[in-house]
Formats: sequence, structure tokens, C-alpha cells
Amino acid sequence: MQITEITLTNFRKFSNFKINFNKITVIIGENGSGKTSILESIYTLSRGHSFNTRQITPLVKIQETKFILFAKINSDNKSHNIGLAKSLNNDTIRKLDQKKLSSH
Repeated sequence: MQITEITLTNFRKFSNFKINFNKITVIIGENGSGKTSILESIYTLSRGHSFNTRQITPLVKIQETKFILFAKINSDNKSHNIGLAKSLNNDTIRKLDQKKLSSH
């Protein structure tokens, strides 16, 4: 499975951020610029929770009520869209190719 693009909305310090991945993508930047947050967003999108915390509040940008993660992936020569939205009141929405998935 290959992630080709990921979009972060109100995740950690990012209001709206999109990155496209090539065969080799290098993420560089100053300390505190959000490099780890990009990796954390990929983990959170795949697992449903952060590797740093199971709390929602630290993941939602300050003064916002929810975060949204969206990715385009290629798997078995097929393209898919996956999304995860979590709000401060613990509502969770997961989508695969625009269809809601049930929560575990």
C-alpha cells in the first residue's frame, strides 16, 4: 500500500495542510515545524488513535472542535480515498471511498 497524498485539517498545529508523496519523499524542517505531526497523522489515520496519546484534545488545533485526516492510497493497482474525522465530543467518522465505515 502506498500513500500518494495526505491532507490534515485542524490537526495539531495545521489548519489546512496537504502533502503529495512520491516514490521517495523527505520531510525536513526546523524544530517544531510539524514533521512529527505529519507522521502522527498517518499513524492516526491508519490506527484510529495517535502514537502519542489516546486523548483527542491534544490532536485538535487550538480553538477548533474537530480534526479531519484524508489520504489517497494505492493498493493492488487500485486507488482509494480514506478519511477520519474526530471531534472533541468523541464523535468519530471513518470513510473509505466516500462510504462510512462502522466503528469498532
